[in-house]
Amino acid sequence: MIPYTNLPSNSNITLDKVANISNDSSNTPFTFFEGKIRMKGLDFREKEGFVIFLDALGIKGIWENEDPQNVINRWGIVLDEFHELEKKGLDLNVYGFSDTIIITSTKINNDFFGTLNLLCKFLIPCFLKSIENRIFLRGSITYGKFFESTKITIGQPIDECALLHNDFDWIGLSYLFWIPNLTTILNYFNKDYLINYNLLPYKGHNNHYNANVCLNWPLHDENQNCLSILTKEQMDNSNNPLVYKKYVNTIRFYNWTVQNSVKL
Repeated sequence: MIPYTNLPSNSNITLDKVANISNDSSNTPFTFFEGKIRMKGLDFREKEGFVIFLDALGIKGIWENEDPQNVINRWGIVLDEFHELEKKGLDLNVYGFSDTIIITSTKINNDFFGTLNLLCKFLIPCFLKSIENRIFLRGSITYGKFFESTKITIGQPIDECALLHNDFDWIGLSYLFWIPNLTTILNYFNKDYLINYNLLPYKGHNNHYNANVCLNWPLHDENQNCLSILTKEQMDNSNNPLVYKKYVNTIRFYNWTVQNSVKL
């Protein structure tokens, strides 16, 4: 299993431990029934898989410069596209909160790389659709065990994703990790959908990862429609250095990826 975090875990709850807890509700807030943990009337499951956080950039104050209805309509189109992922036959859930999209996906048949490659294959059309609608997303992927219900999802990969997804100065989606035998591991990623990019504009305190595997959406940008949109946004923000830099970094990734990828 690829290590995804060095963060300490404050929770020692597992299904096995919960199964052994007394069903006397006067002693514990948990009961165990038909493979589910029940807490205060809500059912939730322990899962192992991927967590994705995506933030829409530039939303703060956008209502001052653009028609709010137009922005809301564009966001709705993008969110609907992501919800289509729930129809792909994966154990996958999509949640939209304000200007954030959260996705959880369970590992299929205990196949880490197969699940991640398939998930990213499905994510690429969503990412392209977001750029086409001028909703520019930045985010991260993490992996681990989490607890999911219809009301809330918690766990270590959720915590790390929340910390990481703001640490990149670009438009894109990345999965960062550290592992000794990096060259061998990278062969398991399908380069049509994921590519290792050592120039990732990471603005966190310390990039302690040796792999920066990124969603290879530029390879699938037919007729360079998304590139044209990004180039225009870059020019329109030439007087705003912080925003301008994000587009510079994104276009640099785009050009590097297209040059270093061969679509199968």
